[in-house]
Parts: sequence; C-alpha cells; structure tokens
Amino acid sequence: GGMAPVRVAKAGRLKVALSDGAWVDMVRDGASTGSKAFAHGPQCSGIAKIVEFDVTPGDYLLQIANAPNMSIGVMVLQP
Repeated sequence: GGMAPVRVAKAGRLKVALSDGAWVDMVRDGASTGSKAFAHGPQCSGIAKIVEFDVTPGDYLLQIANAPNMSIGVMVLQP
C-alpha cells in the first residue's frame, strides 16, 4: 500500500487512474470520501482502473491498498 497528499483547488469530480488493479480511497479529516464511479481504462493505454470521487477544495490523502506489485502508476485528474 501507499499514501500521497492531494491538494484540491476546485470542487467537482476528481479521477484517480491506476496502472494496476488496486483499492483506492480519498481520505479527508480521517474519513473516506467514498467513490462515486469506477471504470477500466482503454485497452493498451496502461490504465487498468479509474476511480471517481466528488471533492471540495482542501487537503486529502490518497490511499492505495492491495496492489499486485511493489510499485504502481497513479495519475490524479483534478476537477
């Protein structure tokens, strides 16, 4: 597992793309925000999973668990 800080500047739908299947949460003030949608990435794109969260401005902690490898690619698309 791993964690990374994420600063959100604008309210909206934030998307987290992963290179492998894993569990992902966005945590703020000790509570998970709960995902709103998820999908698989396009074939041959290198994106295995996309998870969406509704966020408001502020600081979050991105948490990743149960990744199949020691490293995983992550891309955060801000609203």
